[in-house]
Order: sequence, then structure tokens, then C-alpha cells
Amino acid sequence: MTPERGHQTAILNALAAGGCLTLDQLADSLELGRRQISSAAARLIDRALVVRIEAGCFRATAEGVDAQARGIEIKSGPRGPMERKRPARNSFRGRLWRGMRLKRKFSIPGLLELAAKGEKSPDTAAGSYIRALERAGYLTRLPRREPGTSLTSNGYLRWSLIRDTGPLPPMPRRDGTVFDPNTGEVMPCRG
Repeated sequence: MTPERGHQTAILNALAAGGCLTLDQLADSLELGRRQISSAAARLIDRALVVRIEAGCFRATAEGVDAQARGIEIKSGPRGPMERKRPARNSFRGRLWRGMRLKRKFSIPGLLELAAKGEKSPDTAAGSYIRALERAGYLTRLPRREPGTSLTSNGYLRWSLIRDTGPLPPMPRRDGTVFDPNTGEVMPCRG
């Protein structure tokens, strides 16, 4: 049993007796530090086993009392489906997605003008993200290229956004699918 999980169980056992206990009361009876109690209590609140009555005062919920009475083991780790994870705020992929939604038809250099902010190899990362979205059916490749900058250039590939599902960027996953946090769908990638 991890120390954090042991702290949660000890706090739930102390609170299940009833009443509202403060951080100081819990610290005295459990021989834990205020920071340890606060951290463990926050996790119990996330699990709806404990409720904070006022700042520094906690009470077990009916679910918490029931869980303690039944001796339910408190486990660490994710408690829900991984698809519920939201993309990072203002991430590079998020800025790319906003640029795609804004421009509708774009090339990688044009998109990087909007989205790049000092990332390492942004053209490589953008290309990888665009290819994943293309395989999942969010983008289609346009037949005409954008003129390149060098004399012998064939030009830059262009894409068009054909599936705009909302403001959150679709997230490619390692299993070859793309999770769309806007719709909750998992899109398979072709090819």
C-alpha cells in the first residue's frame, strides 16, 4: 500500500465516526502533517468520499461512511476512461488546430506562421499531426500546390479542413486512432 493511499484510508476511518474534523484534529490523532492530510483529503473529495464543510474542516459523505463500513480499498490511478482527458491549454497542436479552423485551406509554412512559438522542429511536428488528421478524415489534400520559395521547388502541399468538430484539437493516439474531445469519438486512421 502506498503511503498516500494509507493516508486516505486513515483519514476516511477517522472521519467515518461522524462530525466535522479540522486539519489540526486530524493531525493530532493520525500523526500526519497538515500537508499530507490536505493532499489526501483533496483526493478523497475528488472521489466524493469526503466533503469540505469550511476551510480546514472535513466530514465523510454517506458514500464515504458506506465505503469505510464495507472496507473498500482505495486505489490510486485513473478512475475513468482515458478519452476524457482534455488537451493541454495553448499547446502546439491546439494552435495548429485553431490555425486550420481559421484558414480552412493551408500549407505547413502558412500554418507555422500562425502556430509556431519556438518549438523544436515545428515543421516535423506539424507534418506528423497533419498526416494523422488526414488519415482520420479531418483533412483532404488539395491537388494544387502552393509555390515554393526556392527556384527548383515543387511547391508546398496544401490541405483543406473538411471535418471541423469544434474548438478542441483532435488527439492522435499510439494505437493508430484519433480521439476527438469535441464529440467523444475515436476515429480510425486509414492506410
